[in-house]
Amino acid sequence: EIGLRVRKEAYRPHVTLIRKASPRKKSPEYSNPGIRWTARRCALVASELLPTGSRYRVLIEKDLP
Repeated sequence: EIGLRVRKEAYRPHVTLIRKASPRKKSPEYSNPGIRWTARRCALVASELLPTGSRYRVLIEKDLP
């Protein structure tokens, strides 16, 4: 009604750790111990892909209990 474009795909939150990385062979010494952390803040971030790279803008932040 107000002119906002709505995507039909389901919302899928994600964390981008690296973009445009090329795959490489894993050596036998490679091990992935995993990553564990405790979140203390939550942020809603808008991202914009530009020819020069990505630009991110924090829209709102909130401390977690």
